[in-house]
Amino acid sequence: LEDAKTLYPNVEFCYMDAQNLTFKDNFFDIITVFTLFSSVIDISIKQNIANQIKRVLNETGIIFYYDLKIPSSNKNVLSLRKREIRSLFPDMKLEFKSITLIPPISRLIGDYSKLLYPLLSSVFFLRSHYLVLISHRKA
Repeated sequence: LEDAKTLYPNVEFCYMDAQNLTFKDNFFDIITVFTLFSSVIDISIKQNIANQIKRVLNETGIIFYYDLKIPSSNKNVLSLRKREIRSLFPDMKLEFKSITLIPPISRLIGDYSKLLYPLLSSVFFLRSHYLVLISHRKA
């Protein structure tokens, strides 16, 4: 964190517990959540974090959510199914897109990635992550 502050002195960096964000309600227009929920094993902690994210998102804001949709060889992370993501954000609009070629396959194609990545990533069951656009439902 100190390195980031040194490299980018005009940016405000904050370190805090995701279950207890100190930002005001409706503070953000855009929130990015990248590989967060797959790294939190306890469902009650996941829900607390999701509640904090919803609290600090303003009424016209959007959440960019990116996380695992398939099991990983890393036993410290858990993939999330659509229904689990929906349960974290039940009163919100969620638009799912399946993206990202399974990383071990990406590593295997190496030098041929420019040719093969677009082709392989177009195959639905070879995609490992969801990109979800989350917003408040319009009344």
